[in-house]
Amino acid sequence: RFEFMEALVRIAIMKYGRSQRTSEVASAIKILVEENISNKLSQESRLDPNNFRRHRIYNENCDLFLKSHRELLQCLYDLYRAEQKRLYLPQWIRLLNACNLIDSEFTQREAKLCYCTSRMWVFDEVLQRELLTSQTFVDYLESLCRVA
Repeated sequence: RFEFMEALVRIAIMKYGRSQRTSEVASAIKILVEENISNKLSQESRLDPNNFRRHRIYNENCDLFLKSHRELLQCLYDLYRAEQKRLYLPQWIRLLNACNLIDSEFTQREAKLCYCTSRMWVFDEVLQRELLTSQTFVDYLESLCRVA
């Protein structure tokens, strides 16, 4: 990740810095992001996962529902994570297919988006690779809420 950030900084300096449009690195980065990057991003990449959490999950009705179905949801999680400690994307897709949830209305792409936006952030993507690429039971519950 840091190499990508460094590349963006170098590109910004070469394209907009060195007194071409600005002499400040921060301004060059801002121009690069505003003029060359942000307008090219898909709507999904602009989503703030916390908005969904605040408005759809962190409420009493959702909490009561999840608690009342915890045993069943835990059994599904345990069944699809199998021998592993956590749930990985292939198992998530397998679970949704087994429940007939993936179809022309709710596609595999959307299923992956639900999975990816439900994982908690990790500080070090290299040393914490397992945490980055898998879900805890709580992450899985959030994914299910996003599917619903």
